[in-house]
Formats: sequence, structure tokens, C-alpha cells
Amino acid sequence: ALPIFARLGILSAGRGKTMPPQSRGRGQGRGGRGRGSLNNMVVDHRPKSLAVSGFFEEEKDELLQHFAKFGSIEDLKEEDSPLTVVLMFKTRSEAENAANQGSR
Repeated sequence: ALPIFARLGILSAGRGKTMPPQSRGRGQGRGGRGRGSLNNMVVDHRPKSLAVSGFFEEEKDELLQHFAKFGSIEDLKEEDSPLTVVLMFKTRSEAENAANQGSR
């Protein structure tokens, strides 16, 4: 005797019916989107520079020594009016540390 579901033409899930390969469910394909993709590169465009003003010309060397404690200074630009130096640090985190702790 056939089971009741076979006589009525009802198939139980997973028996006798195969699912097509493209219907794996939502978001589980082989595409490069979402988690697990190895080529997700993020570029940090936040500034690494810090502008310092409010000092006298004769204090500039002492000022540079002070800010060098917070990281590697890659570039230095000077402006005359008002007297300002723009320090470019190697990393953004070094610039942030200099900005947060440099005035102490």
C-alpha cells in the first residue's frame, strides 16, 4: 500500500525532488558580496595633518620637538600670516593623538 501523501500526489520535502542549484536561499551564492569576500579594501581618507598656530617664531623648534613625541612627522608647511605650521603625520591615529594630547 502506498502512503497517504503518495496517493494524494504530495511529496515530502527532500524526497524525490531535487532543488535547482541556483535556489540556495537568500545571500548564500558564490558572489563577492557580503562577508567572506577577500578583496574588500577600505581606504582611510581622513586627514593626517594638524595645523598649529598661536606661537612665536622663536618657539617653533620647541613646538616641533613637542609634536614629534606623538609620531613621525612626514611633512611640514609653514604659513606666515598668522604664524602657523601644518604638520603631516605618518598615520591618522598619530595626528589624532597629537591633536588630543598635544596642547597639554
